[in-house]
Amino acid sequence: MNRKRINIGYLYAIAVGVICGIIPVIIQKVLTQDPIPRATALFIKFAGSALILLPFTAPKIKKVQIPQGFGWKLPVATLFYVATLVFLYESYRYIPTGIGVSLQYTFPLFTMGFSVLFFGFRCTKQSVVAMVLSLVGAMLLSSGTITSDRAYIGIILGIGCAVAYAAYFLWVEHQKLAAMDTTVFVALKTCLSAVFLFIYILVTKQLTFSISFQTLLGLLLSGGCTILASIFLTLAIRHIGSVHTSILGSIEPIVCAVAGFFVLGETISLRSSIGIAVVLIAAIMVTLSKQGAKTETEESAKFQGKG
Repeated sequence: MNRKRINIGYLYAIAVGVICGIIPVIIQKVLTQDPIPRATALFIKFAGSALILLPFTAPKIKKVQIPQGFGWKLPVATLFYVATLVFLYESYRYIPTGIGVSLQYTFPLFTMGFSVLFFGFRCTKQSVVAMVLSLVGAMLLSSGTITSDRAYIGIILGIGCAVAYAAYFLWVEHQKLAAMDTTVFVALKTCLSAVFLFIYILVTKQLTFSISFQTLLGLLLSGGCTILASIFLTLAIRHIGSVHTSILGSIEPIVCAVAGFFVLGETISLRSSIGIAVVLIAAIMVTLSKQGAKTETEESAKFQGKG
């Protein structure tokens, strides 16, 4: 039974990488046609997602088992999640997007490091090698040179993005948020994300109402993808833990590169091709790392509410 649950967890984690790789392409396609502020686009995406989820979630809220301390644990998780997005997009002001993506995908390193330091996670050599390969592959998939004299700000923001994302993974796992009803958790987190992003765009004065209907539809489509990704991410963390989920999530740049090739007409260089191969090798190594997955799954099983 445990092995079956682990295999399902792998599938969920891979699905997260695939869906999250498609979302940036959708948003980029939309913003090239209607260049609204990115923070506004993020808010519309999450607000639309919340409106889609609430009708399905409202009848279930009173019936689900809410973890102790949920009232403060959820806002903290959401802050980590929103900080990931804000830090990443703000880093693009100072460094190329490729460098920003490279820094973002150091998050498996922080996830594994924090797990070992604070939660007693025992990682196998195979998992460590896979984590290193996923980082190398993500950097090969990225491209760009730093020309700004304030690039250090972008680098700090990019690293902050990776730390925030790792913190989100670990918080959801170890605060038992992954164990509650997945739809309810994702719906409430999405609503709160929209609130935090709205506050952010008001403070930074990025709010705009000049949005075309086509752009709105594209953002709502990306919002639907975000809902699926959030559900699969929560289930993946529940089944195989945060470390292995984060490593398998490194296939996201592969999907993004391939989708960019077909949808946006972007080229895939030899360097990117090598990066794709390296990340795939890392993903295969994680799925074959039975001992590591078992160890982490046993930890997550301690708080799992539903199989």
